[in-house]
Amino acid sequence: MNPALDEMRMRMLGRFAEMAVVLAEDLQCAALAAEDTDEKVRLAEAFHRVGRGLRQSLALDAKLEADRHRDGREAELHLAKVGDLRRERRKAEIKGVVEALVWTEKERLDVDPDDAVEALDAILDAEAQAAGFMDTDPQVFIARLCKALKLELISLEGHGPPCAGQPDAPSDLRPAASALSPTPTHPGPRDKPADDGWAGEFDSSA
Repeated sequence: MNPALDEMRMRMLGRFAEMAVVLAEDLQCAALAAEDTDEKVRLAEAFHRVGRGLRQSLALDAKLEADRHRDGREAELHLAKVGDLRRERRKAEIKGVVEALVWTEKERLDVDPDDAVEALDAILDAEAQAAGFMDTDPQVFIARLCKALKLELISLEGHGPPCAGQPDAPSDLRPAASALSPTPTHPGPRDKPADDGWAGEFDSSA
């Protein structure tokens, strides 16, 4: 709906309602003052017609206002839904890469790969709720998760999707490397992401 057009309609209905009230008051006074019965009846009928038009105008005004609020709520819900879908897609992309690394390095892990994946889910769920999750390069989170899980962050360039062809990995672990940056970078001393306490948490659960 056009907000400007809706606003104009609301003003017109409001103005018409004001005029209808004035006319209804005038008709009521005239009907009360009329001495001729037929004239009084005619004025009373006119009063009721104006009153009906006024009620319809007020009802339409209320409906338009309710529709405007409903449209606003629906727009907010739509934006929230789109945001949730994008967030879940980002989580799935990040998880796909890190989970694949879990299975690639399962022989080096101090814990069962399934336990590592469970810890990955918990950490990633917390990261996804933090402010800036959608604005941060996915590779930052991949590096952070790899550090928390004590995984070696390898470059994907020239190697295809991580864990592709690993016989012991679940068959659905085939993340598309193109969904993320093609070449993850090793964080340097200045930009290496903090583990935010997750590494210690993972150690305690092992």
